[in-house]
Amino acid sequence: MAAKITFDRGQNLDGDKMASIYSTARVRNRNLSLYWQDTISRTFVPCVITTLPSSFRGMVSANKVGAISYHRVAASRHYASCSADHAVPDDKDVALLSLVLSGVERVVQDGREAVLRRGDFAIHDSTRPYSLYFDTEFSQIIFQIPRALLRQRLGPFEQYTAIKLSSQEQVGRVTSDFLFSLSKLDNRLDPLIGKRLTDQTVDLVAMSLNSQFGSVDVGRSSHRAALLYRAKSFIETRLRGVVTAVEVAEALGCSARYVNDLFADEGTSVGNYVLLRRLEKCCDDFTDAVTARRVSEVAYSWGFNSVAHFSRSFRARYGMSPTEYREVVRRRS
Repeated sequence: MAAKITFDRGQNLDGDKMASIYSTARVRNRNLSLYWQDTISRTFVPCVITTLPSSFRGMVSANKVGAISYHRVAASRHYASCSADHAVPDDKDVALLSLVLSGVERVVQDGREAVLRRGDFAIHDSTRPYSLYFDTEFSQIIFQIPRALLRQRLGPFEQYTAIKLSSQEQVGRVTSDFLFSLSKLDNRLDPLIGKRLTDQTVDLVAMSLNSQFGSVDVGRSSHRAALLYRAKSFIETRLRGVVTAVEVAEALGCSARYVNDLFADEGTSVGNYVLLRRLEKCCDDFTDAVTARRVSEVAYSWGFNSVAHFSRSFRARYGMSPTEYREVVRRRS
């Protein structure tokens, strides 16, 4: 994962040819601090950058896979902060995940500080105040992940911000390597493949947080988030059969009412969540040319007892019938 830091026009952080979006090498007769602050604010969220020396260098390049945008950033030492006074654009309702390639980064949010080195990563919430400290020249990849996708897996995730996810831990290492490999891809991928990679990315990040959760003292809200994650993991293994709140509660050792309260935190219910995941699994099967089964076969295989109910639910979710969706997939392939 070694990174060669370059700041020249038209180079990415590994030295491969790739059009960069912004680079201080392009600045001529302009205020360097204002240029870099404007660059970071437009690329991520509005923030304040410390005054930069005239020798400062920095570069940002961008790409996207599915619903996840990622930016490679290389720069000299500096400090950035986002305060409560900074308005976050509607299209920036994202969690920011920093994966360090070289140097050291300190992520501060919610009273915690994560010190990250090569291969380590951490998330911070773009909608609330945070600070980033770069005490040395550094390079990193910042992934912008829709907060809604993380909430689906973790519930409220304020308790997970500014927590170091170490590449020395087994699941952390797998996730770190996957994220680095993901950053080698681009938005020329088929959109359906991009969706699958998005889901896999969020699942791995959630798994990493869950695997290191025991070492973090984050109180009762974290306990609820952990239970919700376990509930969703249990449901995932039962999608092809019958799954009820009572069964989930028995698996978690709590009451069905408590399980329903956990899902209510996300504005949904056990039944609606199961329906959503079954629809998503059916979509995955429709995109797989190898399993070119009839619509009814796919529906029954994922726990639907009525094709009519499946079709109504599918149209309500995706705005088209299962047959129309499959045709769209075939035309794209």
